[in-house]
Amino acid sequence: MRRLISVIAFFCGLAGYSQPTGNVLTRVYEIQFRGFSGTAFILDYEDRQYFVTARHLMENAGDKATVELLGPSDKAWKSYPVTVLLGKNKCVDVAVLVPNDKKLTAAEPIPYPYQFAFGQEAYFLGFPYGLYTTFAGDSAGGVALIKHAYVSAQVNCSAIMPDGDKNERLILLDGLNNPGFSGGPVVAPDMFSPFTNIRVQKLIAVIGGFRNENSPLNVDGKAMPNATTVTNTGIIIATPIEKAVELIKAYVEKQKKP
Repeated sequence: MRRLISVIAFFCGLAGYSQPTGNVLTRVYEIQFRGFSGTAFILDYEDRQYFVTARHLMENAGDKATVELLGPSDKAWKSYPVTVLLGKNKCVDVAVLVPNDKKLTAAEPIPYPYQFAFGQEAYFLGFPYGLYTTFAGDSAGGVALIKHAYVSAQVNCSAIMPDGDKNERLILLDGLNNPGFSGGPVVAPDMFSPFTNIRVQKLIAVIGGFRNENSPLNVDGKAMPNATTVTNTGIIIATPIEKAVELIKAYVEKQKKP
């Protein structure tokens, strides 16, 4: 059972300098699958919408699965039969879920990709420990929590995982991750926007895990083998959003073949 965090108001139409806007907030869902829980979000590609989440939540799903999702306007969990597209290895901690319905929301798409700058601010969204934000007294589905971070670095996977693929890059964020954010979107304000007071939020990555003190990577509180602690160092590992788009493109091309 998820705990509620009540708020006085929910600013769905945020238009500030850098805060995630309403189209971002309304596209983030809590996801459950075979005892795992985390975050998913809706991504547009051509004439269809897809759910994107973390690979490690879905890696034993097979080609077809049914996932449980709860969105901001849902009164109860909904079951979605999906086709599962997985990143090719653990360095690509991304899964794309193709639902039967082509359109899942009327909210404006979250733009991508984005050439971010190191040191710039970013935000990631999700449901840590099942927590979420809701209207005061409202029993509808919750809105994802928002956490702040900075874009610290881009590294190859072998810098994070001893046997990681040197050809796969990862994004490191400086911030505090928690179990439940896995699969959540990382968005950043477009610092090159011509508007000085409104910064469009663009997708840059998908949250994977965080590095702890004595283990290469900690995923949703599950330490890697031989780890003696799960202390969160504040180094967040995220997979570039382009990896999710690559999975979708390959799927679309495959569907076009006779």
